[in-house]
Amino acid sequence: MSKRRSTFEHRCQRCFVNLNLCFCKDIESISTRTKVSFIMHVKELALTSNTAKVCTEALDNAQYFIRGSRSAKDFSKIYSPSLTHYQLYLYPTDDSLPLTNDLISNIDKPIELVVPDASWNQAKKFHQREEVFKEMQKVHLINQKKSIYTLRTQKYDSGVCTLEAVAYALEIIEGSDVKEHLLRILKVMNIQNLKARMRLKHE
Repeated sequence: MSKRRSTFEHRCQRCFVNLNLCFCKDIESISTRTKVSFIMHVKELALTSNTAKVCTEALDNAQYFIRGSRSAKDFSKIYSPSLTHYQLYLYPTDDSLPLTNDLISNIDKPIELVVPDASWNQAKKFHQREEVFKEMQKVHLINQKKSIYTLRTQKYDSGVCTLEAVAYALEIIEGSDVKEHLLRILKVMNIQNLKARMRLKHE
């Protein structure tokens, strides 16, 4: 068993780092008009580097659904399209549109931002294999800044972590306050997780 796995019972179950390095006091929840739904691959669930779980704690209108579990083969029974929200699926595809103020201004319903949370290859399969996502309007980010996330290596130079993607998307949909709130929490998450890794390295 790896050192990281062996410390599981000593982790905070909210921010998921060692209890001595818990940063829950820095995770204040704020309200958004936009609903955020993460579609999380089951392998992400236990990772301390996962940012979607932290994001659901930081936004009062966010939730996540687990995909890839053997007990959840029929994903359409877990997640279904909303009748009250206009759904935007945040993932770059051949037919995705740039997420811009002009696009948002033409939407006359509350927005639900649907965000795959997985590796690039896993996320690519989500909308290809699940009927529930195929008809959603795909959107992608443009002109986002270089990632400040330090806990994983990005596959692409322009890549950002899930929390950053949501932060930049919500900046367009709702304004800069939400973005700054999420990025502040991400900076703390970086620091506390790196401290935890250094502690394990020297034990």
